[in-house]
Amino acid sequence: MITLTRAEAAATRKRNQRKHTPPPKLVQGFAWQLGGPWQLGLTVPEQGRALIELPLRTSGQGNNRVHWRVEQKKTDHQRMVTEAWLRQLGAANWRTSVKRVRFVRLAPRALDCDNNVSSNKHIRDQVAAWLAGHIGIKARGDDGPKCGISWEYAQQKHTHWGVRIELIT
Repeated sequence: MITLTRAEAAATRKRNQRKHTPPPKLVQGFAWQLGGPWQLGLTVPEQGRALIELPLRTSGQGNNRVHWRVEQKKTDHQRMVTEAWLRQLGAANWRTSVKRVRFVRLAPRALDCDNNVSSNKHIRDQVAAWLAGHIGIKARGDDGPKCGISWEYAQQKHTHWGVRIELIT
């Protein structure tokens, strides 16, 4: 049997608390608690292209060893934030004319290519549901190969966490 001193037990608890921080919470409409300066925005930099930056912390899905309810809460949060920003975009003509969607993960460290794709899974699901005309975090849309939309993924080293979504017609 392993026994720990009080100081060792306290250090272990602090280390575990840092490791498993909950996702940021959505508060009062579109204000986020993130602890860092963010240029939150929805811009249309040029004709036929929209750019949305979401303040979300994404991680690969493969090695998460958490309770299913914790994972579901994270999923719902990611989908809720994504839907809120897509509603800001609003125009119905985007839904019919989008041919490419590009997700850029902003983070201090890079993931390998398959974890980068899996980290954006719930965001992609919500974008697909929005493009299909469905609303709500439980809505479903077609994001398969027959939908006619090209899904692209990239990463960019950044001091703050986030996801940039580019809708290209």
